[in-house]
Amino acid sequence: MASTNPTPKSKCENAAPTFQTARLTFTPLAQTDAAPLHELRSAPEVMKWSRQGRPDASVTETQKWVDSYLAEAESNITQQESIVSKPDPRKDVVFAVREVAHVESGAKHDRIVAQAGIKKGKSEVTGVERFEIGYMFVPTVWGKGYASEAVKGMAQWWLSLYPEEGKGGDTEGVYAIVAKTNPASLRVLEKCGFHFVAEGVDDHGDEIVEFCMNNE
Repeated sequence: MASTNPTPKSKCENAAPTFQTARLTFTPLAQTDAAPLHELRSAPEVMKWSRQGRPDASVTETQKWVDSYLAEAESNITQQESIVSKPDPRKDVVFAVREVAHVESGAKHDRIVAQAGIKKGKSEVTGVERFEIGYMFVPTVWGKGYASEAVKGMAQWWLSLYPEEGKGGDTEGVYAIVAKTNPASLRVLEKCGFHFVAEGVDDHGDEIVEFCMNNE
């Protein structure tokens, strides 16, 4: 279950995480995260499942991606604040995910084991605009159960922002879309309590499956 208990500060430049689970900390992506994030974004077996579809060629490319994301996020926040007096806290967010044990060890080198987040957009399956959860982990931590822990933690964190929402049917709650050829991610979503919504084909012609988790 997600916890709001702060994680002891590490030697990296990041502030305390938004939340943490038993073994992982979740901190909003920062400009200084590019170098430790490159281990993940340069792995072909990871990036083949991403929308980019290929690994970053260099730390410079990873930095450009981080800068682009942060600039877009800042722009979205500014636009929202100009429209409403009370911005919706469920804004798009990308987390840099670290192992609690690594942070607490005081290691001299920073290490990010996953990129995870929630983003609002139009579903490729149903065409409905909704918040979609996504994640990628470095191959060296696969098999530890981190993906299930991260997905469950993020879903609980997001749904806790508005506990009365996500109770009315398939158009509410938090969603996830995965390739039908990615059985590991399919198992993670089912294990975390997501239920099947629909199947479809993405822009590349690949079969995809959509799942949802509601407040129940």
